Amino acid sequence: MRFEDYYEIMQTIARYGHALDAGTVPFAQVLTEDVEFDFTHAVPPGQPGSVVKGRERVLEAMTGSADDPYTYRSTLTRPALSHHTTNSEVVADRGDEVQVRSKFLRLGNTQPGPMPVLIGQYLDTLRRTDAGWRISRREIISHGL
Repeated sequence: MRFEDYYEIMQTIARYGHALDAGTVPFAQVLTEDVEFDFTHAVPPGQPGSVVKGRERVLEAMTGSADDPYTYRSTLTRPALSHHTTNSEVVADRGDEVQVRSKFLRLGNTQPGPMPVLIGQYLDTLRRTDAGWRISRREIISHGL
């Protein structure tokens, strides 16, 4: 893998949180149009998880709206949430498609201040597109909280 590809892949992973929390990055720079999010392992045991397909549907599942916050209100912030992705590593390289495993931490605005509300792991597939590397599939695995 070329360093330039590795760098862009890691930047895409990092931009996801900025796109979700502050709307400072358009989701078009992060997700493919046909992206798939697998929430099967993101819910408590015994509850049904779902698989959401398509950028607009994923946005709706994650933010409550199919509108990209960046495109309709670039100053939008979601101070109640803060997403952090760490320990990202490429675990499979197939040329124009890679798999990346990362840890994540989601903070919520609670009293007396931000507290972890969810921790887990992302298993991402990123695809090289004409516009650069984009997340084409994300499996969210909750580890609790």
